[in-house]
Amino acid sequence: LKWGVPAFTYRRVLFTIAAFKHHINFYPTPTTLYHFNEELKRFSTTKSAIQLPLTAPLPLDLILEIVIHRYRDV
Repeated sequence: LKWGVPAFTYRRVLFTIAAFKHHINFYPTPTTLYHFNEELKRFSTTKSAIQLPLTAPLPLDLILEIVIHRYRDV
């Protein structure tokens, strides 16, 4: 746990996740969000999070791409 939410680490924090009533927040780094800006246009985002609605399937391929990008970035 980091900052009170589940954190996935490898040498440093790769990303964190948090669940809410209507969505899941996926927190990679702001630079990662910038890198995937085009792919994330269909999602609600903040400076540090991607909001994934619970009413739609998770975009597993995109999440995997982001995780691999974060892993290679450390």
